[in-house]
Amino acid sequence: MQREPPNRVHAGTSEVPPSKVFVHVGRRATTMARSEVHQDRDQARIKPKVDIKQTLVIGFGFFSTMIAWTYYNFKIPIILNGLKDLDEGTGLYVFTRVGLLGTEPIMELVGGILMTLDNIIAVLLQPWFGSLSDRLESRFGRRSPFVFIGLPIAVFCLFILPFMSVIGLFIAVIAVFNLAMAFYRTPVMSLMPDKTPPAVRSSANSYISLMGGLGFVVGMLVPYMVSLVPGTTPVAATGNDPATQDYFMQDLWGFVLTGSFMLACLAIYAWKVRETPTGKGFFHVGKSPIVIDVATQRIVQPSGDSNRPAPDRKPGVFDTWREIVQDRDKSALYVLLAVFAYLFGFNALEFSFARFAVSYLGIAESVASILLAIMPAVLIVFAIPAGILAEKHSRRKIMKAGLLLQAAMVAGLIIAFPLMRVMGSPSIVDLIPVMILLSIAGIGYGLTHINALPVVWQLAPREKIGAFTGVYYMISALGAILSPIAMSGIYTLITYLGGNQWLSLFPYFLASLIAGFFILGKAKRGDVEPLTREELAALRASQEE
Repeated sequence: MQREPPNRVHAGTSEVPPSKVFVHVGRRATTMARSEVHQDRDQARIKPKVDIKQTLVIGFGFFSTMIAWTYYNFKIPIILNGLKDLDEGTGLYVFTRVGLLGTEPIMELVGGILMTLDNIIAVLLQPWFGSLSDRLESRFGRRSPFVFIGLPIAVFCLFILPFMSVIGLFIAVIAVFNLAMAFYRTPVMSLMPDKTPPAVRSSANSYISLMGGLGFVVGMLVPYMVSLVPGTTPVAATGNDPATQDYFMQDLWGFVLTGSFMLACLAIYAWKVRETPTGKGFFHVGKSPIVIDVATQRIVQPSGDSNRPAPDRKPGVFDTWREIVQDRDKSALYVLLAVFAYLFGFNALEFSFARFAVSYLGIAESVASILLAIMPAVLIVFAIPAGILAEKHSRRKIMKAGLLLQAAMVAGLIIAFPLMRVMGSPSIVDLIPVMILLSIAGIGYGLTHINALPVVWQLAPREKIGAFTGVYYMISALGAILSPIAMSGIYTLITYLGGNQWLSLFPYFLASLIAGFFILGKAKRGDVEPLTREELAALRASQEE
């Protein structure tokens, strides 16, 4: 793992190693030493800055993934399992759209398993794709070729999905789509730290998160945009007979719009993003990682450097994990486990909140969706301030403060919800205290989540940014797979014992936040490390160009 280089100077301070001042003897040596002190202090005044324009352009890569996943997660469950509505005449629920999996209740479970396919692929392959991008030799750089390959394949899958009326073909296409999305997500997220000094990566990541949030909003608006297109009004099924329904034009326009937005993102990305060429061809994976200096954007360690022994074998999917676990410091391991812990609770909230709100609080599903959107919405608004705060203070302290703030608000919700249940079906006015608590919790979520990935980047060796990014997404996806299963098990146990299952949701979330707080406290590193004299000189030269 990363070692502390000698003779480091903190950017923005005048700290100089004493050896530079006192090792010289005599007037000439003293003059030289003082000259070096002034030079070091001059260099230390240089502070790295976020290239906002460049970061936002890079953010179009993340923007494209969020549009895709938002609409995918909205639409695919409907296509697989259909839609139901209450028949006022019989008082029974009937299918207004019969899904490809049919009408048997067990198919709900099958649909849920298929919807975890993206997370399973992420767990297995994203660290490997990230590691490949660290070693890629291409005239387009290390990361961009993954975007140029993965994004068009994903768009092609979206375009043909409406024509896949056979369940086997449909599953095959969504499997290829998930693979293509995983292929470019980790590399495109690794590009920002390639071009951004470590000291300002939290701020830069806040702009990336802002772009992702906007992608989420656009993805959520796609169904509304489709409703404005003439001829997209669907024909509902009658008598649970799929032959009587017609949703083709609605599905077609939804996927075409989503894919078109993604292609627009690709066009902007290809037009504006320029990486340091690492080879002469288009896509060739080298034997060892390539190191590129952040300040100069020049190759420091090429893949085929003869001074560096080639590995005995090509890196495997879990090699980065092995390195993290075996590291003596264990800071990267603790940070990743803390991320897993707090996302474990948040994923359970996403999984259950709509049913909790409708079944326990007695509010409408539309109101429940608004409440659930509060925390992500506040995250978008608070993204940039969260990054700025992390630069002025310790990233780990800001993350821990965010976890404590969330925990305090969740504790308040645990008290508030039973009181609201006593009141009966609450009105919008009655829900104002809940909205306030969720909004403040959203601020805490932003403080934690915006800075989590920059901490992981800080702990990663320069040549393994992509691999560590892949591990971060792997741990996030693992929580998304396991948490709903664990929450469902708790629900089943409580119901079997005769209790109210919904009373466990927010204590479960609170426990995960507290666990994340204490695990994060065991990490010793992750904040911005001081710069070497060479790094400061390169940074000053890059700012003077």
